[in-house]
Amino acid sequence: MAGGWSRDGAVQDRVEGQIAPSRSQVTRKTPDPPSHGRNAPQPAPWAHRAFALRCRRMKHGELLSIAHNVADSLASGIGMMIGVYDMDVFAEAAGSPGGVIAVDFLRGTLLEGEASESLRRAILLYRRALPALFARHGGSLDGVRAMEARFWSDRLGPRFSVTVEDANGRRSTADYAGLPGKRLAALDPLGRVRRKPVKVTRRGQPSAASRL
Repeated sequence: MAGGWSRDGAVQDRVEGQIAPSRSQVTRKTPDPPSHGRNAPQPAPWAHRAFALRCRRMKHGELLSIAHNVADSLASGIGMMIGVYDMDVFAEAAGSPGGVIAVDFLRGTLLEGEASESLRRAILLYRRALPALFARHGGSLDGVRAMEARFWSDRLGPRFSVTVEDANGRRSTADYAGLPGKRLAALDPLGRVRRKPVKVTRRGQPSAASRL
């Protein structure tokens, strides 16, 4: 017999001069957990919340804010979110018929005016960047029907407006001036200086003002 049990329960291999592990040291294989049924492992509670956050629809005010950020990026000529830094949408708008360039960010196309090939390429890159941008804000493009911007210049300097429409048919337009774009101010009925209200419409309803 090549080996036997010693007092401490270990098997000594006289041939190889090695000591095998004792019975208490032998690792037993743990059975795999069930893949279904009551005892199956459940996702952590935070996983459900994270999934719901990714799939939620944006609030209308959030949608308008994101659209402003995208339009402001294009207006600034420094498109950090797309890696393009040599744009001048206002100069190109000045040379376009009507002095306006209008952009559909949701489709990555030009709606109005004449633009150079490089500017058209930048507009397309903004469209490709939208899914990741919305995901960082906990939403998606599923609930967005329109996301447009118009760029022009007047006595106030560079100007642009942003229009968005959500899945409920609520459509809003906000005007901005300067770089970076700031909401215009106006006097309310009491003579107080307030931000110019956002124009809000719904499908089949007249326009109204909102303090978004």
